[in-house]
Amino acid sequence: MKTFSIFFFILFFFSTSTIAQNKTPSVSKQIGITGLPIIYLNDGVSNINGINGVALYGNIGWFFHKYNVVGLRPFFGILDPGFDKVERLHSLGSNVYYRRYLNRNRFSFFLDANVGFGYIWYTSKFPDFNESLRELNGIMFNYAFGLGGDYEISNGWNLELTFQYLQMKNIDHPEDTRVGKTLIPSIGIQKFF
Repeated sequence: MKTFSIFFFILFFFSTSTIAQNKTPSVSKQIGITGLPIIYLNDGVSNINGINGVALYGNIGWFFHKYNVVGLRPFFGILDPGFDKVERLHSLGSNVYYRRYLNRNRFSFFLDANVGFGYIWYTSKFPDFNESLRELNGIMFNYAFGLGGDYEISNGWNLELTFQYLQMKNIDHPEDTRVGKTLIPSIGIQKFF
C-alpha cells in the first residue's frame, strides 16, 4: 500500500507541475490494443518465477486536458499460477485508467494508473479437481501503475511500450493466494483522433 501511495503522490505532482512542452496535441481521443507477457513474482507461495502467461487489453480514452487522459481498459488474461493440479487461471474484466503525458512529441512519455474489477476462474487438467476449483472462482479487484513511452510511426498511429506493476486480489476468497503481484511489460499500438 505504501508503494501505491507513493506512486499516486508522484502522479499528482507531475499532473500539477509545469513541464516544458514543445507542442500542444490536437487530439481528443485515443484507442488501442496491447499484448503482454505476465511475469509472476515469486512470493514464496507458488513454485513459478518468470514469464508464465499472456494478457490482452484494449483501451479507449478521452483527453480532458491536453496532457491528461481518462478511459476504459477491458482485459483478458491467461496464466499458469504454478500450483499443483491448477493448469490455468483466467481473468476477464475492465479497468478505468488515468494517463498523464509528460510531453506530446514524436517520442512521448507518460505515467499510467488503472483500477478495476474482473472475474477469475481456474481450470485443471484433472477433471475431478475442476469441481473444487469452481469454489475459488470469483470477483477480482486489481490495480496497476507504471510508466511508458510511445513513438509516432505514422500520422496519429503510435507504437507504445509500457512497464507496470499489477496487484490482483480475489475478493470472494481473500485467502486465495493464486493471484497476486506481477510485472507487466507491454507493447501495443495506439491511434489518436
